[in-house]
Amino acid sequence: MYNKNNVLVLDGIFQKGALNGIGKLFNEKGNLLYEGMFKNGKADGEGTLYQNNNTKYVGTLVNEKPHGKGKT
Repeated sequence: MYNKNNVLVLDGIFQKGALNGIGKLFNEKGNLLYEGMFKNGKADGEGTLYQNNNTKYVGTLVNEKPHGKGKT
């Protein structure tokens, strides 16, 4: 899915209009914010969060929030 400036913001498998399964989320500048599992369009499951192009958190997310210890 691309934004109005033709920058990729979501990449992955869409089912019933939402990202489900393995995918990637980018900001409006095209920087990777998250890669991992999605459920109903939200980061949910195993994945990696990024901030300023650096790994911030690796582990489980539930409803788009880090859950459990994970790695930072």
